[in-house]
Amino acid sequence: MKDEQILKQATEKAVKNGWDNETAIAFIHSGKDIGEITSREYYGTIFFHNFAKAFWFFDGETHLKAGLDEWQWHLQQMVLEEKPLQYLKKFL
Repeated sequence: MKDEQILKQATEKAVKNGWDNETAIAFIHSGKDIGEITSREYYGTIFFHNFAKAFWFFDGETHLKAGLDEWQWHLQQMVLEEKPLQYLKKFL
C-alpha cells in the first residue's frame, strides 16, 4: 500500500471515529497526491493528539506499565518509527 493510500485511509478512520478536522476532511475529498503535500503537513496531522485519540479510538484500555491511555501509547510508539505511516498501516 502506498503512503498516499495509508494517509487517506488513516484520515478516513479518524474522521469516522469522530475526528472533526476540516482540513483532514478536505484532504480526503481533494484527490491530492501525498506528493502534493509536504511531510511536515502530514506529520502535523498524524502526530496531532486529537487525530491519535480518534484513530486509536479510546476504548478505556490503558497500558498499565507505561501508565498511558491507548492512544498515547500508540502515538509514542509511532514517534519512534522511522516510517510512521507504516506504523499506522498496521491498524487500518
